[in-house]
Amino acid sequence: MEFILPLASGAQWPTDQDSGPVLQPIEISLSFLHDTRKTAQTDDSATSLETYSLTDKLQNQLLHRASYPDLDSVAQVVCDMVVKEFPDSIDGFEVDVVQRKGSLICEAMVVSYTSYLVHGQWNISRIKHIIQGLVSSTLVGRRPRERQLRQEVRTTIEVVGDNVAHLANLPKGRNAVRQIHEVRSNLLVIFSIILMYNDVDRQFSTHST
Repeated sequence: MEFILPLASGAQWPTDQDSGPVLQPIEISLSFLHDTRKTAQTDDSATSLETYSLTDKLQNQLLHRASYPDLDSVAQVVCDMVVKEFPDSIDGFEVDVVQRKGSLICEAMVVSYTSYLVHGQWNISRIKHIIQGLVSSTLVGRRPRERQLRQEVRTTIEVVGDNVAHLANLPKGRNAVRQIHEVRSNLLVIFSIILMYNDVDRQFSTHST
């Protein structure tokens, strides 16, 4: 699904100026953990998931708000709607919220929420923040000639945690991209991420091309 939503996290540059929310194209993907064997055996659509009504309600809910501080707030609205619509008919779900070209120096910014129904209670088990295709100019190699010319490197960075409360410690949107981009070498990129997210229960994954 794709929506045009008023996003406030770095929609304008520089990000430290309060210029208000700006309409941005946002992609939302949903996947459900649901046992379809009964539906397959009985051919009874009543036992399947009715996602059409969810899409319609989700659209009304998302377009109703005047502003979203960041991609996490969009993901949380989607999570609340899924839990309300399917309180006990699914075992889990995953929400991906993507902002393409949220910054000119990366391909996309992504947040991903995974939630499972455990003992009748919904629990968020994983929150992932991704910067896809971050473009930077850095030195690659150890030989003298290799140290004379910078090369373009594209890096994808993933930060994974399991505590919603720690979202307050994360740099938002373009601010996060800018802070990481200002570091020139791949080794320092990893160190800078650890310093920025040192209060987060996390796993780090980076790869460059």
